[in-house]
Amino acid sequence: MKYLGLLIMFGCLACRRDLGSRGQIIVEHSVVDMGIVPFQGVTSARICIRNIGRVSYSIKSIVAGCACTVALAPIRAILPGEESAIELEYHATRYGMAEVTVYISGNSEGSLEEDEITSVKLVATT
Repeated sequence: MKYLGLLIMFGCLACRRDLGSRGQIIVEHSVVDMGIVPFQGVTSARICIRNIGRVSYSIKSIVAGCACTVALAPIRAILPGEESAIELEYHATRYGMAEVTVYISGNSEGSLEEDEITSVKLVATT
């Protein structure tokens, strides 16, 4: 029985995924200040992202918390150590201060796990 426990424990350790072998992105700034935007004006910003993991990272989707924001992502996978950019466009459709969270969802090459989600907050005043 003691050997069975050791065998199970060893099997679990052998099957455990090495967390250092996954793709992972970091964003240059977690808050992007778009400044003062005239009513019905459009402004844009570029968010730099970097894959700090050991395998390629693919962005699956980018979702903004408001229809006033459009995001364009790189189509191809981001290789380890590589930088890429996400283009954000903010359309000022109302007066006052706006705070929009943009969610970046993606995963590592060959990963069957749930997507990793990173977020960036966009701030603008109209």
